[in-house]
Amino acid sequence: MLRKMKGIAAAILIFAAAVPSASAVSVQEEVGAPPPEVYQAALSVLTPYGIDKQDPEKFVVESNWIEDSVERKQKRYIIRTQKKFARRYRVKVTLTPWPRYAVIKIEIDPRYRPIDSAAFAPWRKLSSARDDYELAREYFHRILTSIEAARAAQHA
Repeated sequence: MLRKMKGIAAAILIFAAAVPSASAVSVQEEVGAPPPEVYQAALSVLTPYGIDKQDPEKFVVESNWIEDSVERKQKRYIIRTQKKFARRYRVKVTLTPWPRYAVIKIEIDPRYRPIDSAAFAPWRKLSSARDDYELAREYFHRILTSIEAARAAQHA
């Protein structure tokens, strides 16, 4: 009986390790601007990183992979450690048009690997952290700043 329980526990552990535990992090807010204006601002924010997909009719923009590094806290059993990771993510901006405003949704799908790993090491999803949500909020604020700058340039 004990041997059977150990086998089941091992199978559960292997299954839990094989299935990614995180999904894309998203921020969704209303913006008091017409969708074409918000779409142009999103394009101007994401263009320096390269555009992978864009659809002006559906108001969708997706960037190429963006890489940076970040320190993440990890919890293994009772011990908490802090480790530096290379992070790779794409930013996807989707707009839902309404008559006087737009609902903007920013999705970030981060992947990580240890900073000291080999170049061919796989990128893995980790559970969402506060840094991921802050990154999505940062892109939201960049888009708002771009809208304000475009409006100021128009009125100047």
